[in-house]
Formats: sequence, structure tokens, C-alpha cells
Amino acid sequence: MWPLPPDVAAAVHGVDVFLPRVLGDDVFPGAGNTKDGKLCIVAAIGFTLFFWFRRADADGVDKRMFDNLFQLEGEVIRATEGSRDEHVKLRVLAILDGIVYMSTFEAFRDFTSPCWYLSFCLETRKLEKLFYAKTDGYTQPYIMAWLSSLVGNNLSP
Repeated sequence: MWPLPPDVAAAVHGVDVFLPRVLGDDVFPGAGNTKDGKLCIVAAIGFTLFFWFRRADADGVDKRMFDNLFQLEGEVIRATEGSRDEHVKLRVLAILDGIVYMSTFEAFRDFTSPCWYLSFCLETRKLEKLFYAKTDGYTQPYIMAWLSSLVGNNLSP
């Protein structure tokens, strides 16, 4: 593995302590679940996603352990046709059923700027563009059933 910046190295090696303090004041990890229901913690530092899962260590003690990291800078810049300077970094919004929902950081620097909302699938490791919008920066994804008024009435032939 390549040399990691000090803040990233601290995040990877210090996962058994309170994560926000380890990751820094401006990194807010998201907690959610994988497709099979396992607790997952994800943090974005720059354009790199870090993943922790709860599992037994070598001594059989169940604890939160670093699992993997994914560098997404190139993929984000290609998908959004933007630049590193424009997007600054990623911010994790939620993890639902193994999908990490995140946004680029423009809205957190200047709430009048639109930003990209993206998803990253833990299973396929695929980044998807969702939408580009101007929001208050505190959008929270959720899953809900289609309202019956939006679903066509299939009773007639």
C-alpha cells in the first residue's frame, strides 16, 4: 500500500476510538447497514471512502475494524465532468442497504451553490450520479414505497 497522509493513517489505524475525533473536526462518518444487515461505518476524507465493519478480531473479540478504502477522485471527476477544485471533497449522507449516498462539497462551502448527489454500491463498487441540485446541504436520502396515487390503475383492460 502507498504512503498515506497522517490524517488518513490515523483514521485507518485508530478505528477503536470515537471515530469523529480520530478523523478530524470536518469529517463526519455515516453509519448504516450493508445489504445483509451488517452495521457499516463509512467516512470520506477528500475523495477516499473508508469502511469499517463490526467483526471478531484475532482474539475473538467483537470490535469495529477497518475493512477497506476506495479512492473515487477520478471516478467523481469523470462522472460529474467537474474538477477537484470545484468539488473539494465528498460528504457521506447515509448508508442504506449497502448503498453509500454522498454529495460533493460545494453546498457545504457555499449554500447557494448546487452540488452533485452520488451513490456508491458496496457490492458492485460502482459509482452512480443521482442528480445535480441546489439544496440547503442537508439532504437525507430515504426509501419509501410508491404512493398509490402515483401508480397507474391496472384494473381496466
